[in-house]
Amino acid sequence: MACGNPASVPVAADAPRAALQKFRFEQDGLPARDYYVYAPGQLARAPRPLVVYLHGCNQSAPDVAIGTRWNELADAENFLVVYPEQHRPATEDVEAQLFNGNGTNCWNWFRPEHMHRDLGEPATIAAITREVIAKFDADPQRVFILGASAGAIMSATMAATYPELYAAIGILAGCGYPACTDPSGLQAAQVMAGRVMRLPLIIIHGSADEIAPLALGLEGLQQWLATNDWIDDGLANGSVPGEPAALEHVGLDESAIAGLGNVGEPCLRGSSSPCLGGLAGFEDSYPYSVAYYEDAAGRPLIEFWLIHGLTHNYPGGHPEGSFTDPLGPEVTRAAYRFFLEQSPR
Repeated sequence: MACGNPASVPVAADAPRAALQKFRFEQDGLPARDYYVYAPGQLARAPRPLVVYLHGCNQSAPDVAIGTRWNELADAENFLVVYPEQHRPATEDVEAQLFNGNGTNCWNWFRPEHMHRDLGEPATIAAITREVIAKFDADPQRVFILGASAGAIMSATMAATYPELYAAIGILAGCGYPACTDPSGLQAAQVMAGRVMRLPLIIIHGSADEIAPLALGLEGLQQWLATNDWIDDGLANGSVPGEPAALEHVGLDESAIAGLGNVGEPCLRGSSSPCLGGLAGFEDSYPYSVAYYEDAAGRPLIEFWLIHGLTHNYPGGHPEGSFTDPLGPEVTRAAYRFFLEQSPR
């Protein structure tokens, strides 16, 4: 089992920094969207991994490129990052807004026309992903997608609708597919149809999230455990265990949660806000707990990170980005480590 504590990856002080490159995706019948690519200037000796990052509401691609520090890690590890960007339409027509964009820059994960393969925004994001793979010679076996908030829920949608395209998924402050409504996991398995395959995920949630309460993250965890159970042998029979194979607590006295049930119980599950982890005294990182889940063959499948005291922000983020918290843990590094461990499938 890999340790959940992300190791620091140094970046040389004189390392050249690439610039975000802006592109436009347009195709008849699909929403047109801009996207930004970060390609480190290092020479690639082989096709490089690709991370697709989906921003949240009231954010933009350049904003999250700074705030999440994905570009910094890409410089250190020499991989590609693409930031698809939602469009903020000028029209006041609500229906036109929801096809052509969204007035608050949210991905339209809550609309049925944006929940299925070959339709709406999922089709556009998948097409952008393929376009970047071709343009930048990315490794198609090491393509990953994650997002935060609305971007997290759209990442879950992409996992269900295009499972063959992404080797692993990241969900931060999100919920399950479709639109936080099916903890049974059956609908996601059905949408995959003939493309059914195991889907490794890293799910990250703050215990004190005031916008996406912890219950939504737990629903997403339950949904993907159940979906992988359906995927395993076509039955909901517990072949994929619903309990973690291991728990890890970092910066938290385990005696404080002993006998209280599942990991995180002292926080919002007990309706106490702020939770214990939100108290003063943590200089570098919130305490956090990681639950490690395995598939039917005993292989790592899902990591569920519960960050005690974190609100609706990206932990370990750059303060110049919106919805960021400079306190760790550095989930960007943790997510990338998880991604590489899960690929190729």
